[in-house]
Amino acid sequence: ITSGSLRFGLVSVVPSMERISAVKSSIAEIRDARGITQKEAAAIVGVATSTWACWESGKRQPSGTALRLIRMMEEDDLNRLG
Repeated sequence: ITSGSLRFGLVSVVPSMERISAVKSSIAEIRDARGITQKEAAAIVGVATSTWACWESGKRQPSGTALRLIRMMEEDDLNRLG
């Protein structure tokens, strides 16, 4: 047990506050860099606009497929989305 979270290898089961903060600003920055609204970003990832807003505010964090799609947005690789 390290800093209040369980760690398996390099992956933390409970994210640190630093990671939450980084994800929060990163999501907003990715969307802003693409010049799209929260509604448009949510549609690309396939979630409700309210879910996207929660990610940007830090109330929730994306995981799994949603996180991969956001990373694709960041890499400007939306052509792979089909």
